[in-house]
Amino acid sequence: MSGLSDRKIQIVRTLMSTSPDSVVRGLHSALAGNLDVAFSEVRGLIAFEMIDRRFRDIVFSPLSRMFADPGLVKDRLIFPKSVLPLLWTALKEDAPDQISMVKGLLEGGSVESRSGPLNGLLRRICDGLQGEKSEAYKAAASRLSAHGPDLLGAFCACLKLAPVVREASYRLTDWVDRPDDARAAALRVTYRDAIAISEDNGPLLFEMLAAGMDEPWQIIRLISLVMDRPTQAYFAGSELSSFPIRVMDLVDINLTEIGRFDHTKTPDEARTVAALIHLTARQISELESGIEFTRDSGWGARVQKQKQTLANTVESRLRKIEPMIGTALPYHVVRGEHSSRKVPRMTKSPTGQDINNLKTLMTFIEAIRPSASLGGFASARTRILEAAAETLDRYAEDGFALIRDREVEDFDLALEHLTHAADFLSLMGNSVSADLMRRRIDAALDNHRRDLAKYG
Repeated sequence: MSGLSDRKIQIVRTLMSTSPDSVVRGLHSALAGNLDVAFSEVRGLIAFEMIDRRFRDIVFSPLSRMFADPGLVKDRLIFPKSVLPLLWTALKEDAPDQISMVKGLLEGGSVESRSGPLNGLLRRICDGLQGEKSEAYKAAASRLSAHGPDLLGAFCACLKLAPVVREASYRLTDWVDRPDDARAAALRVTYRDAIAISEDNGPLLFEMLAAGMDEPWQIIRLISLVMDRPTQAYFAGSELSSFPIRVMDLVDINLTEIGRFDHTKTPDEARTVAALIHLTARQISELESGIEFTRDSGWGARVQKQKQTLANTVESRLRKIEPMIGTALPYHVVRGEHSSRKVPRMTKSPTGQDINNLKTLMTFIEAIRPSASLGGFASARTRILEAAAETLDRYAEDGFALIRDREVEDFDLALEHLTHAADFLSLMGNSVSADLMRRRIDAALDNHRRDLAKYG
C-alpha cells in the first residue's frame, strides 16, 4: 500500500490543527475501531493531535475554562476560543526545545516539579504577546484586541497570575467542599500572593478560580472565607461586589424560567424544572450563608424577595393538584329512594389530557423533595402531598366498595380508574400505598374472572 504523500499529510495536519476539540475527538473515536490499513496514517496523525492537545490543556490549565464563545457568555471574563490554538502554535514555533523538555518532566514527575516548568511556558507566551515576537503572537494579540480593547491586557495579567491559580487549583475542591479555619487561612495566603503580583489582582484571582469550578457561582463561598463573612454593605463597597450580583442576576433568570412551568408540561419537563428549582435554592442559600444580609434593604431585600418568589411559584403549582385529582378522577351523586351519596364516577375513561396534567404535577411534587426545606416550601409540599394521598386513598376505597357491591357498570373501566389512582400515588413517592392498591386491583380482577368462569 502506498502511503499518503507529504503534501497530503501536511493538509491533514493543517486540518487537524485548525479543527475544534470536539471535531478531533469525534474523528478519533470514529477511527479508533477501524483497523483498515488505508487509514493507519490518518489515525496516527489524529492520535498525535490528541496527545498534543492534552499537553496544551495541561499547560493552560489555570486558564483553560476561560476560553469560550463570546456570543454565549456575557457575565464573566472570557477569552475567544479561537485564540488558544493561535497561542499554542506561537509557543511551539517560539520554544520547541522548552516544550520538549517540559513534556519529559511531566512523565513521572511530582506536582511540584511539574508546576514550575509549566508556568515557565506561560511566561514565555506572555513575553511573546507583549513583545510581539512573531507573526503568530501578533495574530493572537490581534484576535484578543478585536474582542475588547482591554482583553489583551487582561489575558497577560491572567498569565502572570497563573502560577498562583495553578497551585490553588490543587486545593480548590477542599476549599469549596470542606471550608474551615485552616483552609480559610490557606486561601487568604493565596489571595495575598495574588495581590503581591498586582494590587488589582483580587477580582482576577476569583475570576480564574471560578472558571475552574463546576459550579462557578460557588465562588461566593471562597470570597466569604477570605472576607470572613462580610456584611452586605462592606461587600457591596468592595472591588469584589460584582460576584454576588452575578449570582443574584442568575437567580432572577432561573426564576423566570421556573415561572414558565405549569401542569400542561410533560413529566420530563417537570423533572427538569425541579432540578432548576434545586439549583436556585442552593444559589440563594449560598448567598445567605456567605454574606451577612440586612433583610429589609439592599442585597438582603433582593435575596429575600427572590426566596419568596421561588416558594410562591412552587406552591402555586402544587395547589392545583387537589382540584386536578377531582377532574381526572371525579365523583358524582347517586340518588337513591331515600338518600343520595357521592361515589366515584367510573362510567367513562378519564381524558388523556387530564391524566397527563396530573402525572406532570405528581412527578413535580416528588421531584422537588430535595429542594423543599432549602427552598422554603417544605410545609406546603407536605400538607398538599398528604391531602392528595388521602384523596386518592379515599377514592380507591370508594371504588373498591362499588366493585365489591357490584355497582359498577363496566368492570374494566372501574379498574382503569383505580390503576390511574395507583400510578398517581407511585409518582408522588407513596410506593407502599401504590403497591397495596395494585395488589387489590389484581385480587379484584382474579375474583371477577372466577365469577365469570363460574356464573358466566
